[in-house]
Amino acid sequence: LHCADAEGTAAMVCNALPEYAPPTIRKLENSSDFAFSFLAHKINNLRGPYEENRGMRDILQVGNLMKLNNKTQLGMWQPDSQCDQLHGSDTQTFPPFLHSTDSIAIFISDICQVLSLYFENEDYLQGLLVYKFILSEQWLNSVANNTENSCYCLEGKDQFCQHNGVRDISQCMKAPVVMSLPHFYLGDPEFRNYARGMRPHRDSHTSALYIEPQTGTPVKAAKRIQFN
Repeated sequence: LHCADAEGTAAMVCNALPEYAPPTIRKLENSSDFAFSFLAHKINNLRGPYEENRGMRDILQVGNLMKLNNKTQLGMWQPDSQCDQLHGSDTQTFPPFLHSTDSIAIFISDICQVLSLYFENEDYLQGLLVYKFILSEQWLNSVANNTENSCYCLEGKDQFCQHNGVRDISQCMKAPVVMSLPHFYLGDPEFRNYARGMRPHRDSHTSALYIEPQTGTPVKAAKRIQFN
């Protein structure tokens, strides 16, 4: 939006934008113009400061997030619910001595959610033994198929709660966005049939994390999410 030479109604809009613009509208540096940036406001949102467990008393708790901006709740989902509780790794630090029976939790600030990943198999990356963890297939299930997801359903934004494979994250994005896996993988057929060219595939469209189990070092990762 060019505001340098705005006149009349356009000038009124330009003057009001600094106070009333949505998060997706930002003022350009060293300019009187404004631009639409769908994800720009997310860069500094939910970025901290974080309080993280150092593992001094229990090494298996190292890297677990405890507070964000001095709060234990995200303030995005149903209050005081498990969905709104901050925990898990920031994806950089994990506890050592992992076992194949372990699950891991990671906090993804982009979507304001904690994701659970489960061991799938051992693998080798350049000769290094790693454990492959993949995203739970129950994560985006409908409330009917996974009642634990009910706390993601907000009043007035719950129309997608009865569908598999999608979630309304407008509260997080500050924009009308419904999240899914790429190509609506694990979604209801009505979504996959909505557009041509949808070819959902497990290996290509699910998230995965490869960790060296003795040190807890993340070696490789794939975060796959589709914004609709």
